[in-house]
Amino acid sequence: MVTRRCRTSLVRFSLACLCNLFGCYGPFVAQVHVDKTSAQALESEVRIYKPADLTGVNYTTLGETEAISCKNQLWDPSPTEGDAISQLRFKAFTRHANGLLLWGCESYGTELSKNCWSSLTCRATMIYLDMPPTY
Repeated sequence: MVTRRCRTSLVRFSLACLCNLFGCYGPFVAQVHVDKTSAQALESEVRIYKPADLTGVNYTTLGETEAISCKNQLWDPSPTEGDAISQLRFKAFTRHANGLLLWGCESYGTELSKNCWSSLTCRATMIYLDMPPTY
């Protein structure tokens, strides 16, 4: 025979599992939601560079940053590199950077530590160029 206390504990445990399963909690990582208009504006403000692009160009490094695109709920869109890079650009812009040296992006599966069904993490160095190169 199941006691009332045991039944109550079982109901609470079941609700907690369902909340985790369906993403009632947000992701456990910092995310910046950048709308399409802002993302387009940031593309011209903060450019992505390769080390070869900066040969002979004066620039200052402003620190390293990372951004995570996370699919938190089952109905959320899959994480994208574009979303993560838009977040990187936003973070760089707030630090007065006008460029990023992109190290790369990595995809991850389900991670309980992030509370994401899947995620994509991009890392970069924020830079300020005195005279950005023209192409």
